[in-house]
Order: sequence, then C-alpha cells, then structure tokens
Amino acid sequence: MQMEPDAQPPSEDFVAEVLRLRRDNASLLDLNAALKEGNAALKDANVALKELVNSLQQERTTLLSQRAEHQPCGDSRPAAAVQYPEQTPSIVKLPQKLLLRIFLETMPTTDSYDPSAQAGPRAPWVVSVATRKALTLVCRHWYRPASEALYCDIVFRRMGQVAALARTLRTARVKYGPDPSKYIKRICMARCVALGRFLETFQQELAIILEYCSNLVAFECYHHPEFPVITYPPFIRAEEFINAAILEPAGNGTPGSALVKRCASSIQKLAFSETLQLENLLCIHACLLNGRLNTLVLGPVCSGYDLTDDTSSLDAPYLPHLQRLDIHADNENFLDWISGSWEMPGLTHLTLSSCQELPHALLVSVGANLEYLHIVSGPEWEGEKAGDVLRDLSVLCPHLEHLILPTTPALNLPCIINSTSLLYLDIWGPIQNRRVLELMCEMGHVCSLPKLRAIRMLPTNIRSDAHTLLPLHCDPSQVRGDETRFLTVLGVPLLQTSWAVLLDMHVSSGDDSAEAGTESDTEYVEPTTEEESDEDMASEPDVEVEGSSTARSSNAGADDNVDEGDEDDAEDAEMEEDDGASSTEEDGDEEMEDGCDREALLEMFAQGQVGGYIFEDSNKRCNV
Repeated sequence: MQMEPDAQPPSEDFVAEVLRLRRDNASLLDLNAALKEGNAALKDANVALKELVNSLQQERTTLLSQRAEHQPCGDSRPAAAVQYPEQTPSIVKLPQKLLLRIFLETMPTTDSYDPSAQAGPRAPWVVSVATRKALTLVCRHWYRPASEALYCDIVFRRMGQVAALARTLRTARVKYGPDPSKYIKRICMARCVALGRFLETFQQELAIILEYCSNLVAFECYHHPEFPVITYPPFIRAEEFINAAILEPAGNGTPGSALVKRCASSIQKLAFSETLQLENLLCIHACLLNGRLNTLVLGPVCSGYDLTDDTSSLDAPYLPHLQRLDIHADNENFLDWISGSWEMPGLTHLTLSSCQELPHALLVSVGANLEYLHIVSGPEWEGEKAGDVLRDLSVLCPHLEHLILPTTPALNLPCIINSTSLLYLDIWGPIQNRRVLELMCEMGHVCSLPKLRAIRMLPTNIRSDAHTLLPLHCDPSQVRGDETRFLTVLGVPLLQTSWAVLLDMHVSSGDDSAEAGTESDTEYVEPTTEEESDEDMASEPDVEVEGSSTARSSNAGADDNVDEGDEDDAEDAEMEEDDGASSTEEDGDEEMEDGCDREALLEMFAQGQVGGYIFEDSNKRCNV
C-alpha cells in the first residue's frame, strides 16, 4: 500500500508515547500475574484456616464433654445448659459519638462549681475530673471519646500545669497517636498565679498552647484577687507570686498575640476579670476586629486613663455575632467608646457592673435588640436618678423581657418602669413576703407593665463573682407557681422559686457542695492540718509523660483536666508547685532573671507532687 503524498510520517513524540504504552502494558501484565499468584496463595491460606477452625471446634467439644464428666454431683445441669457470658459487655459496643455524649454528661456545667484551688480537695470539680480521667482507663474502645471529654474543658489552677500541657501538645506533634490539642474547646485560668522567675516561661508556654489549640472556642482568665498584676519587668521579683499579664499583643510568641490570631479563627467567648489598662484594651480591640465573638466579659477599666484620644484613632469594631456583653460601667470614657464606636446589631444580653447610674447613652446605642438587662450597683449607686431612664425603657429597649435592678427604696419600681414587653423583673435586696411581691406584680399590670409575669427578689449575701451569673442561670421561665428548682452557681447552692432565689441552707454534710466548702455564701474550705493536706494530695493526679523516667505521684485521682498522656493511661496533668524544690533560693527583692528554664519549672512541678501544699518552700507555707 502506497502512502498518499500528503501523509506525514509519525513524529518522534508519537513513537516514544507508543513505546511507553507498550512498556506499561507489559508491566501491567506482570502485575496481573503476580496478583493471581497472591490470590491463589490466599485461597490456600483460607483453606488452612478453615481446617484449623474445625480442629479447634472439635477440641472445644472434647473439652466440654470432659468438663461435663467431672461436674460435681450437686450440679445436675447438662453441659449444653451451662451459659457463658459474652466476653465483651454490650456498652463497649456503643458508637464512640454516643459514648462521648454520655461522658460529657458527667461534667458539671461551666459555671456550676468553682474550679479554683480554694474550693478544697473534695470539690465537685475535682470529683468530675477524676471521673473523666478514670473513663480513659476502662478499655481501648473508650479511650478516644473519654480523652475528648477529658481534654475539652481545661482549667489551669497552678503555673506548672501550663508547662505540662504545652509539653504534652509538643510531644503529640512528633509522635504517632491522637493529638489532644484538637479536643480542647475551653481554657480557663482559674486564679492561676505564677512565680516571678518563671513568668517568661509561663507566658511562652501559654502562647504555644493557644497556637496549637485550633478548635478553641472559649478563653477565660480570672485573676487571683490577693496577688498583683505586674507587667513591667523591673518590678517583678523572682520569689513573688503574681497574676501573669495575658493581654499584651506586642511581639510574636506572647499570649496576647496568640490570642488575637486564635480569635480570628475559632474563639467565640472571651472573659477577663483583671483591671484593664490601656495596653489591655488595645489587645482586646485587636481581638474584636477580626473575631467571631458571641460572648465578651470584661473586668473594670482603670480610671486613670483618658481613653478619648487613644481610642479615637482606632477602627470601629463590627461585632455581628456578639449576643452577650458583660462590662463595668464606672469608666465614662470606656462607655463612650463602646456607645460611639462599637456596632453590635445582635446584642441581646447586657450586664453592667459597678453602676453609679443607668447609662442612657449606652442604652440608646445598643438597646434596640436587648432582651436581658442586668444592672449591678456600685458603691456610689444613685438609684433615685434612674427614674427618667426607666420611664423610657419602651423606647430604649423595645424588646426587653428580663430586667434586673438593685433595690431602690426611693422609687416604686413597678410603677416607674414603662415597658410593654417586660416579662420578669428581678430586684437585688432583702427577701420580701411572697404576697407582697404578687401585689407588686399586680400593681405593675395596672401601671405600665402589661405583660409582667413575676417579680423576684435576689439574695445579696453571695460571693461577688456570682452576682452576674445568678440571674442567667436562675431563669425565671423555668419555675412557675409553687414549683421549686435546686441548682448551683459557682459552688453556691441555691433554691429557685417563682418569687425569689434563696440560698439553700439545707445542704447535708455528705453533699458534694458541702465538701467543696460552699455550704455558706462566700467561705472556702482550705487544708489547715497535715491530715487535710494529705487528703488534698490524694485527689491530685500523677503526671507521667511517655519517655520520662521521673517518678510522679503514686495517686491516680484528679484535680484538673490538664492531662499528660500516653495512650494507655491518659494521665491528668494537675500538679502542685514546690518553691523549696528548686536547688537554689533567690532573695525576694532580686529582679527576675531572663531565660527561665522550662525544665526547672517542670522539675519543681514533679517534686510538688510529693508535697501536700499548693505552694511550699522550706521556710513558709502559703495556701492560695
């Protein structure tokens, strides 16, 4: 066959492609042949396994018959009637997602109990962590969901826990196994103070934790009221316990900068109880700009600053997801910044602490969608000046349903308040007779509160940090008529009725709340004897990191859910600092040296497990 004159000869690329396809075809044929040989070998192995199973069944039948021959005379049951329990309990076969839901139900709600060390060694929070830690040791099938329940809520009570958790997260990144950082949803600094010479290490490790926890949803920091907050290094003493400054965005590797980055990705709740300085407000502003917050709780703002010039150049935060805002209202410049710059179209819950009067300008700015307004009076509360604002509530807060006010003898609140949407009115003050409150409610119906359902009295003799949480948890819609409801807020046992919230004085001595030192309003139970201190240590977990030969505590209880874990033990990393465990003691007046050794902190940490105190050195003992 002759080629046509216009036909072109095949190119070199075409020839090379044909040769490559032929080689691939040959290799595929070889692979097919190898797979056939492997399949034949597997068939032979399957036949051999079937023969082995048959022989084992025959052997089992023989053994059962021999056992039947040697049965005692009193047991006349035939061998076939002997029932053997299943090797695997049915609960172990549950799906892991369902197991996780069950395990999470063992945890108290976030604000139910006080997780700080002052609550005592048998506090309900400690019992909860011990329970979750024990769940990880049941079986391999339970380990993963139990670990997620254990890690999801982290509470730092002592400085060494921060270093221990950072070490665990670093180890998980270089070793095969589950990464606990993806389980962590909430971190709470519960009155956690740091020793001056370890402050730099403390802050670096906390920054690492914030960087690793990509699924972190809430970060809360509640400072210890008995220790100072010192941010200027020359004033930090090596042997002084202080509250570490978190809200400092300057430089990489600081908790503030890590927190700003995490707010841009996952954090939805921020809470700080410290007195805010200007640099703290700048860090919070950076968190707000790119954040997705739905809850923001801030401590008081230092009154020594004039924020007008400092905040005028800042970008206005737009917070479309923010629903709850808790702030202190004793700094007028701070309130002016919020009312003039912050945009919060979805804000429904507003709590104002330390109020001297009702902030009219703030309510004009944010009151359009408010459903919950809580006013906590300050030492200079001027309630008689609130009448004008209360008369305008229908305009300022047209959707308000729940209002909480301090008692104001100069005003008859049911007659003064003008709100066509208000359903519940709570008043902080002495408990009144139920019939008196019912008559006040009827008076409100006659005046300007047509939808009012109930007026309640709230107790004032409770711990101060529970004031802002009590009305939220004691939802008046949960109780009607003669119904009652028992609950706990930050360890304070409460009895909720339709007309008042009362302190529950009938907590038995065996109740968890009584053991936690919450039988009274504000008192804590702290170990004061060697025996009680030993009991405290009995509740502390051992800390054992995979690959570490250092012996920790021999007890397996739990105190917080910061766990050090190899996959079999899922150990909790709750440990105590021991000042006297360090090899040298520095004078308390010497300045803090730079470059604190992380290993020294962890070693102090481990030795603190042997002692029975929260902080301890050779000359003094300090329970915090």
